[in-house]
Amino acid sequence: EECWSHRGRDCITLADKLDKTAKIFEITRRAIEHFPQSLLPQMGSAATHEITFVQRDSHFWTGTAGAIVGGHGVTIARLHLSEFAYYADPLTLLNGFRPAMEKVPNSVITIETTPSEFGSEAHVFWQEAVKGNNGFTPLFFPWFQCDPRYSRVLFAPDELGRLADSEAALVKLHGVTLEQIKWRRDKIKENRDEATIFVQY
Repeated sequence: EECWSHRGRDCITLADKLDKTAKIFEITRRAIEHFPQSLLPQMGSAATHEITFVQRDSHFWTGTAGAIVGGHGVTIARLHLSEFAYYADPLTLLNGFRPAMEKVPNSVITIETTPSEFGSEAHVFWQEAVKGNNGFTPLFFPWFQCDPRYSRVLFAPDELGRLADSEAALVKLHGVTLEQIKWRRDKIKENRDEATIFVQY
């Protein structure tokens, strides 16, 4: 919305891998198919993943972290960093874009990611956001609210047996279903380490 409704607004989305960049740009391309004729942008080549709203002098780029190192020579109104925890050097990349955003009133940086390793740069950055130390607002979306497919069919009412304390807490505090607990157990078996794949409550 920022690109097509305002003049001179440049926006960037970065993914962690090239194949994800293509998938994100495909979502953008499909959205453009439903734009009114008066707002249709010019599409760049498939390699550039760029669209230009000529009448607004605004651009939207979709790129891959590492291939783009910073916002040199542009002013950016919106920056979306997807799977931030999996960038090779996430904080250096983020800091490279900040000067380009300081010139734009009400510019917004959105960082989203699934978690990576404990103590990583992204994890420490999240902890600082929780403490209110870096200017970012932390939002956490737990697995049991994210996707209805995160469940398994129960074949008997007592199939799971006695729930572990962490499982009972999920049921009591967050309304997690037994079908979701079964899915959770399957994921733990696959990864063999509960702490690395699930935040504890």
